Amino acid sequence: LNNLFHLDLSKNHLKSLNKDVFVELRNVLVLNLNENNLKFIKNDTFLYLLELRSLSIINNMLQFESNSFNGVKLVNAINFSGNQMKKLERSILI
Repeated sequence: LNNLFHLDLSKNHLKSLNKDVFVELRNVLVLNLNENNLKFIKNDTFLYLLELRSLSIINNMLQFESNSFNGVKLVNAINFSGNQMKKLERSILI
């Protein structure tokens, strides 16, 4: 899947993401996880998305571990709107 650059997984009733779900998707630039039932994102979930520039996780019920976005270095847009987060720790985004 080297030529996959835009991945839209919105409205799929996803409840969770396995830690290695994106291992073969290193070239994805845009990832849309909007309007699923995601409640928790584990550490290193996005680690293999080396080229990721835009991440949208709108209208889920999210909580994050401190290293959920570990390895995501090139992202210039993240949208968490419509979630039920009470607190966003700085360590999540570093």
